[in-house]
Amino acid sequence: MSKYKLWFSIGSGLGKESDEVDLVDDLGYTEKEAEEIIKDENKQHKLFEEWRDENIDQNFGVVKEN
Repeated sequence: MSKYKLWFSIGSGLGKESDEVDLVDDLGYTEKEAEEIIKDENKQHKLFEEWRDENIDQNFGVVKEN
């Protein structure tokens, strides 16, 4: 395991989903790339959004009146 890890969490209580990911071992980034991600909150947020989209069931739609 590398020293470049992020922790993601969404929800609360029984519906909470969380995960720890290693940027090098789990996601395949080089140590240089991983270090840049650790220093850049925008890059971290983008990875969080990707994790959320891959791991959390989501849906939306229009409510139609009868």
